[in-house]
Amino acid sequence: MKTTLLTISSCFILSILVVAGLFAWSRQKTRKDNGFYRLLPPHPAIKVKAMDLNYNSYYVAGTDKDVVYLSNYTAPLHLVKVSLPDLDTTHIQLRVDEPEMKFRKNTEVAIRPPYFYLMDGVTPMLKRGKLNEWTARDFMYNEAFFSTAVPFGSASLFIDALSNKTKERSLGIETDTEPHVRLVPEVLEKQLDGIFCTNGKMLYNQDLHQMVYVYYYRNQYIVTDTTLTVQHRAHTIDTISRVRIKTGTINDGKTKKLASPPYVVNNNGATSGNFLYVQSNLIAKNEKPEDFEHKTVIDVYDLVRQDYAFSFYLPPYREQRVSRFYVIGDYLLALYGQHLVLYSVYNEFT
Repeated sequence: MKTTLLTISSCFILSILVVAGLFAWSRQKTRKDNGFYRLLPPHPAIKVKAMDLNYNSYYVAGTDKDVVYLSNYTAPLHLVKVSLPDLDTTHIQLRVDEPEMKFRKNTEVAIRPPYFYLMDGVTPMLKRGKLNEWTARDFMYNEAFFSTAVPFGSASLFIDALSNKTKERSLGIETDTEPHVRLVPEVLEKQLDGIFCTNGKMLYNQDLHQMVYVYYYRNQYIVTDTTLTVQHRAHTIDTISRVRIKTGTINDGKTKKLASPPYVVNNNGATSGNFLYVQSNLIAKNEKPEDFEHKTVIDVYDLVRQDYAFSFYLPPYREQRVSRFYVIGDYLLALYGQHLVLYSVYNEFT
């Protein structure tokens, strides 16, 4: 019995050490000299105000002029309306036309005035309601499965889905007219498996009427129009042009999975006006390691000029780093766990 317990304990400790080692290796790789430089002008982001949300599960669902709406992954029918720049709040309870409906944690809310949307790509489910009325109802075809959906019209959504034909990730458009779903596989460029190697963040720029897709594991982003016709492909300033991931399969021998921690290049992104904001995971040649280690670096790209503009840091808040961020006009909202911090962003360095 003692031998069995010792064996189990040893395996458990070894597993922890292996995971810790992989994490440390991944962090070390991001800290090394990556062969590029950042333009870091003084004071491009200035803190304006902060507030405690009491929960760490909020995300920005969308904006309407000088108002930001926060939704909650654990309570999707609860919205917080936040006015800018004073951060006054109003709590809103959403309703649905099926009161007994159960919601999953991956149900997301999106705001695209004059509507709000409830979306779940696993069920699947799409509902829509008007702002200030706050009741969501079925409004269009909703049988497409997707991992992410971004509304860009009253009854039009960009979707990130797996193609039934190729079994690979593809971007597409779902609408209320036939054929309802149209996948455009040529937008994403496969390097390895066609699923994880093309993973990224899908954004909609309402000012330019463009979709922007930022790859997580390589130095590239894609800009399309609202038909998913590629306008241009551009590179982020780092040098990682090929994904560095290893994939495997689970017990059924068919379903793919990541076999090791991925080498993340771009953590997150946001877009507003003429600009794309990318949270980078790689240190530049001219950065101080202590700055990169404790702060969050945001690289800014001009979508009109199709060029890198500058970079800036977001400092930690209450000893936490940025978990998510969103840009609206001259303001950047950063979520640090359960805290929301508002910054003013100066873009005249371009």
